[in-house]
Amino acid sequence: MLGRAEKAIIMTTGTFTKEAEKEASRDGAPPIELVDGNKLVLMFEKVELGLKPKTQKLI
Repeated sequence: MLGRAEKAIIMTTGTFTKEAEKEASRDGAPPIELVDGNKLVLMFEKVELGLKPKTQKLI
């Protein structure tokens, strides 16, 4: 990636290891944004992508 890109994004529906998180923020390397399953769901919720609003009565 060095010299070819300013930033990278890696997505997974799972999780990242601590080693992957350390490598993604290593000094001197271009930044890598890690998007795991939880963050991906939050992003979808924010823009209501693939979601249908549902109201629920409280008893």
